[in-house]
Amino acid sequence: MAQLETRIAEILECCATMMLEIVHSPKAVIACVQGTATAAGCQLVSACDLAIACDMRIAADDIQMGMVPARLGMVYFPDGIQRFIRTIGWPNTKEMFFTGRRYKAGQLKAMGLADNIVNMAFGFIIGGVAAAAALAFGLGGRDAAKTIADHWANKISNK
Repeated sequence: MAQLETRIAEILECCATMMLEIVHSPKAVIACVQGTATAAGCQLVSACDLAIACDMRIAADDIQMGMVPARLGMVYFPDGIQRFIRTIGWPNTKEMFFTGRRYKAGQLKAMGLADNIVNMAFGFIIGGVAAAAALAFGLGGRDAAKTIADHWANKISNK
């Protein structure tokens, strides 16, 4: 049993490190998410956690995202909850975590969890890459913009 607990702790530490690498990357990180993306509270590279750690999220129109720890009687990681609060606000975070509901594309865009919705008729990979490229080239200097945004987000959250 101790060996299993040690292995689980190693996996969780690896996942937490990966999330922090994404969050603190000097480069803009854009997630393309399709299908069902939920998290069960253990952050075993769940799609919803990865998406929230990224700077932008492009979602297919068939997307469903949710956080189900409450349904499973699990407590969620504080760092992950903070990322949700910063991205979608406290009221939306409470609703997501307390209800365990799944949200569709339009709801996710309204909450701020999806920045852009790509129609599946065009093919998600092609549409997602095209949308990411258009955003990246349209923003010119996106890495500098990310550095500035991260700087001010840290100043605001430390007050």
